[in-house]
Amino acid sequence: MEQEQPGQPGEPSTFEQERAASPEGQRVREGIAEALRNGEPIDHETAWLIARAVTPGTGALHQLAQTGEITPEIGSDLETAYEVLPGLADTWIAALDGYCFRRRDKGPVQGWPETTGGEGNAEQRNGGPDDGTITELP
Repeated sequence: MEQEQPGQPGEPSTFEQERAASPEGQRVREGIAEALRNGEPIDHETAWLIARAVTPGTGALHQLAQTGEITPEIGSDLETAYEVLPGLADTWIAALDGYCFRRRDKGPVQGWPETTGGEGNAEQRNGGPDDGTITELP
């Protein structure tokens, strides 16, 4: 994760501020808010947006961003993300951590947005069954 580091410990970096202010950042905030309202983990689309935003380009977070697969190494990648991106740690990273922990099927997700150019399934986005199937995202 080669992002600009904050000036003070715990202060968001320029990277974190730009991510949070982007249209994708707005969709992430909405996805996290919906999950909190429903008492559920974030949906596939929100997980994909977060993983895509914070991936270092290799490793378990990158694998998640590309295919939806949650490998055993995801824990150490998330630990690094908590440290490197403190401005996103309590929201984005924590939401992704909860998603990875609670998702039953850890394998690649058929129709994961990265493999379908952002196309996916509204049922999954809105908390549908967690069977690893996505067919449409907005």
